[in-house]
Amino acid sequence: MKPTMLPKVPDARAGVIAMALAALLIIGCSDSEARSQPNPRTSNSTNAQQQTKGTDTNAAAASKRDFTPPPLESREDNTNTTSASKTNLNPQQIAELKTKAEKGDAAAQYELAQVYFNAGVPADETEAYKWFTRAAESGHAKAAYKLAHAYKSGWGKLGTNTNLALRWLKAAAERGHLPAQTSLATSYRYDAGDVAFFLLSWGTGKDLSEAVKWYRNAAEQGDAGAQEALGEMYLHGEGVPTNISEGLRLLEQAIAGYEPQVQRKESVAEFFIASICSRLGDYFFKGQLLPKNITNAIHYYEKAANAPAWTDLAGEAQSQLGYIHATETKNFAEAAKWYRKRAEAGEPTAQYNLAICLYNGEGIERNRNEAAKWFRASAEQGNVDAQWRLGMTYRNGEGVPRDYGEAVKWIRKAAEQGDYSAQNNLGVAYNTGEGVPRDYVEAYKWYNLAAASGENAELRETSRRNLDIITRLMTPEQIAEAQRRSSAFVARKETEKLPPNRATHTPSNDEPEHPQATGTAFFITDDGYLLTSAHVVSPTEQTTGGKFSNARPVMRIEVTVAGKTYRAKLVKADKANDAVVLKITGNFRALPLAPSRAAKLGETICTLGFPNTDIQGTEPKFTTGEVNSLAGIQDDPRHFQISVPVQPGNSGGPLLV
Repeated sequence: MKPTMLPKVPDARAGVIAMALAALLIIGCSDSEARSQPNPRTSNSTNAQQQTKGTDTNAAAASKRDFTPPPLESREDNTNTTSASKTNLNPQQIAELKTKAEKGDAAAQYELAQVYFNAGVPADETEAYKWFTRAAESGHAKAAYKLAHAYKSGWGKLGTNTNLALRWLKAAAERGHLPAQTSLATSYRYDAGDVAFFLLSWGTGKDLSEAVKWYRNAAEQGDAGAQEALGEMYLHGEGVPTNISEGLRLLEQAIAGYEPQVQRKESVAEFFIASICSRLGDYFFKGQLLPKNITNAIHYYEKAANAPAWTDLAGEAQSQLGYIHATETKNFAEAAKWYRKRAEAGEPTAQYNLAICLYNGEGIERNRNEAAKWFRASAEQGNVDAQWRLGMTYRNGEGVPRDYGEAVKWIRKAAEQGDYSAQNNLGVAYNTGEGVPRDYVEAYKWYNLAAASGENAELRETSRRNLDIITRLMTPEQIAEAQRRSSAFVARKETEKLPPNRATHTPSNDEPEHPQATGTAFFITDDGYLLTSAHVVSPTEQTTGGKFSNARPVMRIEVTVAGKTYRAKLVKADKANDAVVLKITGNFRALPLAPSRAAKLGETICTLGFPNTDIQGTEPKFTTGEVNSLAGIQDDPRHFQISVPVQPGNSGGPLLV
């Protein structure tokens, strides 16, 4: 009786997404405020997570998802003035401005402060803050907001004063300054257990009713960031009764509010829109927070699929669209279209799913030669299903010349990763001597492992029959050795992500699991606490996905420091502000933090990070640039704009001066 070679059984086991991260001990200065963030145009990641919302490695390298970005400061105060810092005022104009300021003109006082602050005349910090203070005391909202941040961060000679910082923030908010209102609301929204509290607290303490009040004030005046935050609070029932229709209305308003900024070529607004649409797609697809509605999920995922290239949101949405069309709408032509977009970008699960479409002729013309190409591309990146399929294509000569040796090579890879069907078929190869020398002990071992499958009764029964057949051909000593080998077997995961058409890497048992996302992080304490961006590390959820690979694998986080890899614990994540704290065990040297007051316009700055590790390697990359502006988008004083060309993999790293 011949042993049975099993067809592929859909694998319903949880996949594991591992991240290879690294930690570099950097000595330098980095502002602990969000003011030192890189320009969002260059702070990116290319996450290649399995089949769903689809990568960033070390300054300590630390991949996203589903986070609400901080509110974009879409408006300033209501003072109708021209920024003196953006005009080259001559001495006479400055003298006239000073005359108005001395007579109590709040707008002139603010503009004069800007002149001194931004070196429109020889810079004079004392004069700048004197006039900012007088303007704020005269009711100027933007001056009050500037002072709030100055006292919070300890800029210049003012020093840190949390009481004055909160006083001026509240004054700016009460005078209608929208960014101040959203900042105040955010401070009220979080408590000391949240990362946002560490980053954005103004000392208010958590008070959701106050948070809702200030978000609503700004939202009603058209602030998209406040609309977004308030919409999420309604969906989650956070500080307000759960109200799905109101939450959805506010999120739609936020999308519309960001649109004008997109038209002004502000790519960060494109990101905010894509982030909202991505979350709404998730809500509708999973039936969480919003009623399950596949049509609506597709609508929002398609909008997110147009996200800027420097985010991973487009790829994630494309993966979700492929998965939904393959499993929900059964529109395989659409599924194949979206899978191809992701496959051509190098995402292994999409490569596998595209190969399935090509192999079966579902939604696309059957082409088993091309299917074999995509099975290989995915298999070389460690995808266990693709490895099994590629082995079977070589065994059966489907799209490639029949080659039993090559078949065994790929089936073995899947079997060693714990795939039960591959284990049975590897047992068949050893039993029959196809592609390997006949070896009953090895055949028994692999049959025995496959027979332990808890997921498919037919697979278990087939493997047990094969086991019974071969047992009759073996001595007691051979059976004992085979059982010993079975007991000693430990499944391992492949690690190296390889682009298509490269030689396959066979990892050793002590190598880490296949990294799906990488980024950069840095130590903030000597006992192993690290800070990075939330979109670099974000767990996903697990579901089953039939013959198409699972859209919700489990993720684990690893941090590599000076060549040594540590398992990391996610301590706190603030998805709203794209920040996360990790913890590893050990003693390290933390990165010294310094206030941003020392930074100057045009000053040379640098980054250390781990961009594109699959191409550029795992050594840290040093890149220099300049401070282009001491304020961020729309003169946000919390941020810098920089000229450093930051690439995928730098996300989460520090800015050094």
